[in-house]
Amino acid sequence: MNAGWNYRREHLRLPHRSHYVIVDGGDQPNVVPRTASVWYYFREIDYPHIKELWEVGNKMAEGATLMTGTTLDTMRVLGAAWPRHFNKPVAVAMYDNIKQVGLPWWSEADQTLARAVQRELGNERTPGLDTAVAKIDTGVPPEQNRGGGSDDIGDISWVVPTVTLRYPSNIPGLPGHNWSSAIAMATPIAHKGATAGAKVTAMTLLDLFTKPALVDRQKRTSGMCKPRT
Repeated sequence: MNAGWNYRREHLRLPHRSHYVIVDGGDQPNVVPRTASVWYYFREIDYPHIKELWEVGNKMAEGATLMTGTTLDTMRVLGAAWPRHFNKPVAVAMYDNIKQVGLPWWSEADQTLARAVQRELGNERTPGLDTAVAKIDTGVPPEQNRGGGSDDIGDISWVVPTVTLRYPSNIPGLPGHNWSSAIAMATPIAHKGATAGAKVTAMTLLDLFTKPALVDRQKRTSGMCKPRT
């Protein structure tokens, strides 16, 4: 199945992500096991496409049994997380606080380190650390959405109004899932960025506690689902 899936990747949508691990592949070398199982993790930007990956995976498993003369036992969902549904009024309030707090003051040593790491990783540009707050964005068109990180915050966001905050605790322009992304954690860059992020978070919480109009707007916008009882 894994060989078939890896050939199928080139015919799947660019936003998709798929990962697998063989959780039961036998208990000793040179012996065909009586049973085997594999755990797949499918990621997409919306539910219909996630469901589509699930159906492709099922067909791939059935095809694997035909190739090997075996029998497919069970296919089951071990867990799922809904796509994220964030709240614009809270995001706008948080952005106002970001502008008020501003970016940290970076020392020349901070900037020198950032540019050196960017250069070492082969970046065409080495701008160093950001010195101006970016404008709030409205997202990207669906055809340009390439997905993002994965977690279960999507389930929470459909029940409780939710936003996320990216604060400047790392050197920008580095590849993800790479050793270089851990460098800043041992430097003042991480502490300065985390402190700025903590200030923004605290100020946004104070807004929610002290501004009933903001709470009303976020409730109307979120389209919250009632939790099951």
